[in-house]
Amino acid sequence: MAEAVINKAPLTTLILAAEKRQPSQGHAFTSASKEALDQAIAKAKALLNQPEMTQVELDEMVVELQTALDGLSELPISPTTVDKEELKKIINQAKQLTPSTGHVFTEDSQHKLESELAKADLVMASKTATQAEVNEMVNALQTVIDAMEEEEITEATTDKAELRKIMRAALDKKPSTGHVFTAETREIFEKAILKAQTILDGQMSTQAVIDAMVLELQKAMDQLKEESLKPVVDKTILSELVKKAQAVKPSVNYEFTAASKNVLDQAITRAKKLINETNSTQNEIDAMVSELQKAMDQLKEEVVKPSKVNKAELEKMIAKAENLKPSAGNVFTEKSQQNLAKIIKIAKEIVESTNPTQAEVDKMIKEIKTAIAEMKEIPEETITVNKQVLAEIVKKAQEVKPSKDHVFTKQSAETLQNAIVKAQLLLTKKDVEQKTIDAMVTELQKAIDGLEEAKEVKEEPKIPATTPESDNVKTPNNNLNGNGGGVVSKGNQSGKTLPKTNETQTFVPIIIGVTLLLCGIVCVKKRNKA
Repeated sequence: MAEAVINKAPLTTLILAAEKRQPSQGHAFTSASKEALDQAIAKAKALLNQPEMTQVELDEMVVELQTALDGLSELPISPTTVDKEELKKIINQAKQLTPSTGHVFTEDSQHKLESELAKADLVMASKTATQAEVNEMVNALQTVIDAMEEEEITEATTDKAELRKIMRAALDKKPSTGHVFTAETREIFEKAILKAQTILDGQMSTQAVIDAMVLELQKAMDQLKEESLKPVVDKTILSELVKKAQAVKPSVNYEFTAASKNVLDQAITRAKKLINETNSTQNEIDAMVSELQKAMDQLKEEVVKPSKVNKAELEKMIAKAENLKPSAGNVFTEKSQQNLAKIIKIAKEIVESTNPTQAEVDKMIKEIKTAIAEMKEIPEETITVNKQVLAEIVKKAQEVKPSKDHVFTKQSAETLQNAIVKAQLLLTKKDVEQKTIDAMVTELQKAIDGLEEAKEVKEEPKIPATTPESDNVKTPNNNLNGNGGGVVSKGNQSGKTLPKTNETQTFVPIIIGVTLLLCGIVCVKKRNKA
């Protein structure tokens, strides 16, 4: 049974990408995120060197390394002068290191040297590396060099030194400034690097395979071709200016002249076309920015010429809305009626206005049509509104009386009376909603609870002369102060409070007594004369 083929290529490629990863210019990776990535790289390399790895382990390691790579975070750093001369010297020393005659470096020591060299190259290329990082890299590389171990070359020993050497040269291969490798030659090159890394990481390749790989990798390097790097074109300023140009408005009661507006519109059209082109140059973009800005600056305004506004259609729609009737056996919902009434009111204001625009009139026509279309009907018999509570509280309000010898204040009595009238009107309506009834119950109860009393003012009675005017005094009735007293009559010209019936009766004995006294005096005088 054939053994399953294990694909190390994705992990190998990801390790190379992780080791080459650099922070943005003027920034450095945080120590925590960089340490996490370094640990993931070391773990991935260790897995590749295990002879009994599984595909599942490789796939999991790819995910773990990618996570560490994505988790890199940066911080801005202050530029400082860093001396890398010592690091440069030890890198060159490590790259020229060769074993003794008849010997090769052990796989383990060679792997450690290559790993530290890769790190050193990154530090050397980094513009944000600190002096401490450089010094640390020098010490680490020197330690690896000092610990290099050799083994004697035998028939079973393969020599990968030349492949490692050309592999380092391949990884250092960069295109000229302002150029990139063509896609086709770069793809061949990257496949050769991946194949060579697989051989370096494995232990089953023969010397012939290794030597062939050296030639193949060298050939892949030699066939690399370059092409000019297309400059990045920044269209941000032009895009923002187009938005600004599209949003420009004339002053109030003014409009742009047709000629100047036409120039701007044409400039906007050309700018949009240039933004959408993939091969536009920065010079073309910059020129278009100037042209569009000039078109905006040359905009001229003129007073808007008044035009005759046609209100006839709006007046017809208002009449139609006011005469709108529901279908037989149906009623409009209160909400839709209120909405239509609101629209009609606004429409009438526009009709009565002396300077509406045609646009305002046309907009109002559409709103009335919409309101009419949205009028909702419901069967009249389906309106199940409970008015029992309101009827009961109306009766209660009509029967409320003040305390003995007191009257309700004028203001609180009028508030209650108005609420009663309003409630009685609702009781007669058919298309009222339950929430309106409930609100009226609350309002009426509040009016009852808000009744205020004042002590009834009693005045000494005066016997008025018998005049025609005195015959017009009438006793009020059917009022909220139902104790029969303390209410000013409209017929009382003096404006005073009328006395109660029991107060009038208290003066009868006094009148009789005065009459008897006068009679007695008359009798005594007659007797004295006799």
